[in-house]
Amino acid sequence: MESFLFIIILIAFIAFLIFRPSLANRKGKRGENAAAWYLHRLPSEYVVYSNIMLPTNYGTTQIDHLVVSPYGAFVIEVKNMQGIISGHENSESWTQNIYGHKYEIRNPVKQNMAHIIALKSVFKGLMKMPIVSIVAFGHEARLNVSVDNSAIVYISQLTQVIKQHEVVYIDRGEVSKYCAAIEAANIQDDDTRKAHVSNVSSYVRDREIAIANGHCPQCDGDLVLREGKYGQFYGCSNYPHCRFTHKP
Repeated sequence: MESFLFIIILIAFIAFLIFRPSLANRKGKRGENAAAWYLHRLPSEYVVYSNIMLPTNYGTTQIDHLVVSPYGAFVIEVKNMQGIISGHENSESWTQNIYGHKYEIRNPVKQNMAHIIALKSVFKGLMKMPIVSIVAFGHEARLNVSVDNSAIVYISQLTQVIKQHEVVYIDRGEVSKYCAAIEAANIQDDDTRKAHVSNVSSYVRDREIAIANGHCPQCDGDLVLREGKYGQFYGCSNYPHCRFTHKP
């Protein structure tokens, strides 16, 4: 009986490992759809784009949502997660705590900065307005984060935060120039989009392997256990040239 129960538990655990990525993808998609629902209720002077893929010097980057308006451009990264989300704006990674189980996640602020850099290249020669970084979480998350240069909000707060920007930088006629630049740069080829997803998965896997072997995934330096303001962490031995950190 005990062996039978063990087999059942083992099968359930294997099934969890197999289907966990697809469940996470579906949960993430629900968050993106919810964000789109709110964003499309902005007034007509705001132009909303979803799932924009732009070229970069290292491949491609994908923006969940992008809003262009006379008041600026808003680059939105959606994270539909649950649990306590902890982290600092400059940390390489953040922590997701679900019922006492801790998981490392990519710092969404840095992730969104990569999107903004790509967008600035698209807007080259047009830059008359600011680009605002917003990271939006679902309400199942409890946020315990410290940031200065990015807005961290709940999905339902998106329109409210965007409307707080009231300074007019460009007129409505100029908005169309920015929109034309985005539409021209947006990669819609299916093969390229599939390759992007594959490359992201490879990056995450290679990063985890490097950390497990005590190496910095950014510069291959050694990871050294240190004591900081927020407790123990692993830092790169090549600091300050490399500022990679990892929570134990």
